[in-house]
Amino acid sequence: MNLHTGIPSPSWDKSIARLGGHVYQSSLWARFQTELGRGVYYDHGQDWAWLGALRITRGGVRYLYIAYGPVLRGRGSKAAFDSILQAGRELNVDFIRLEPTNNITMKQLRSTGARKAADFQPRWHMVKSLAMSEEELRAQMNATRRNEINAAPKQG
Repeated sequence: MNLHTGIPSPSWDKSIARLGGHVYQSSLWARFQTELGRGVYYDHGQDWAWLGALRITRGGVRYLYIAYGPVLRGRGSKAAFDSILQAGRELNVDFIRLEPTNNITMKQLRSTGARKAADFQPRWHMVKSLAMSEEELRAQMNATRRNEINAAPKQG
């Protein structure tokens, strides 16, 4: 394992895309997590990669959160899970939260000692072009959504 910290190089995103990964495994997501003050860690191999953020709860519980990861292809699961577990030990976390999205079976997850937990990230997404003007976007929304957006600044 070769645990890296910080924001990955631009070539990272090409590797994630090649493996069928999600934006939550990208360097942009790493930058966002860093801006929130979270430590970002990642590792990769030929057929796998993962990127996670160190989170600390108000109660002081430390965990490594790997949103929509790890990503892997073929037989990369053992090496990926070994890397993640080693990272957890090095970071002295209380637990690791994974949300794999591709080619990882429950059997593979259970073999690592993982247990099912409630999802953090939504399973369904809406893709909407933001190339149009704000007025055009608002015109396509229902009245309730427009009212929520209009009220947001007033609510802080």
